Amino acid sequence: MTFVTQAAVYGISCSLLLFAWSVTHRGRGPDLGRVLYLILGITLVYGTVLPAVMEVERRLVPYKYDELLYSLDKAMGVTVIDLSRVTPYWAYVPFAITYKSLAWMMTVVALVHVARPWGRYRTLVHAFIAAYVAAPVLYLLAPACGPGYTLAHYRQSLDPMVFSGDPNAIPSMHFGSALLLLVFAGPSVRWRIGLAVYLIGIAGGTVLTGEHYFIDWLPSIPLVFAAARLVNRDYPRAAAYFAGVLGWLLAIRFAGPWLVAHPNALRGLAIITIVAGVRALRTEWNQRAIAPAFTG
Repeated sequence: MTFVTQAAVYGISCSLLLFAWSVTHRGRGPDLGRVLYLILGITLVYGTVLPAVMEVERRLVPYKYDELLYSLDKAMGVTVIDLSRVTPYWAYVPFAITYKSLAWMMTVVALVHVARPWGRYRTLVHAFIAAYVAAPVLYLLAPACGPGYTLAHYRQSLDPMVFSGDPNAIPSMHFGSALLLLVFAGPSVRWRIGLAVYLIGIAGGTVLTGEHYFIDWLPSIPLVFAAARLVNRDYPRAAAYFAGVLGWLLAIRFAGPWLVAHPNALRGLAIITIVAGVRALRTEWNQRAIAPAFTG
């Protein structure tokens, strides 16, 4: 499904759902105007801005690092081919649907933040804006398209290949967006569990649909927390997290073959990133618990 088609389906479906909500909850619902603006913004980004940005980036970076990213996955011990072999055929459909559902889930979470007294709608939206403004620039550091597009063109080489395609594989903004939703899950344990399950579904979908490599998740983790700290005006920690993003992408681009040749070092960096991400998530939740009940 193209960006424009997906934007049209999303915009129409969400507008109809929002209209139905306003009719059935007349006088009892939250301020839906802010969610409508979000729907219009996502529709505009998917239908106009993102295709234009990807066209520019395709021209700027004709060389792609896909085969290097695949080799890094292999060095870590798991690849898209390995996951595909152990995944039942029937499981592909729910993972693919979950992967495609991100814009709708972002809208649902935004609606919850508008409706609940603990909601932080404005902060959530600003965090997404920060992450999505940074992403197109970060794509240029280690441009790649995803295994679904390039796997048939691998040459058994770690050098970048000439390939025409959208260089939006790393960092994975689908994984990052789902993680950011989890960061802003609020105090409800059920809501946190639900969004954690959704993150797992998105993670599996990114790989099984052929859009991403496993390595694509890792720079997304510090990027999410950089965005979360930035909108909370915690600039030193935001800068530290962003340095982690740059560290991963620059290491892949300039020291990728070394990491492939030293898998233990690569796995160690991956474990450190994941553990730091879990600790950062706990910190975000704890800070939410002691923050004012409604700040945006």
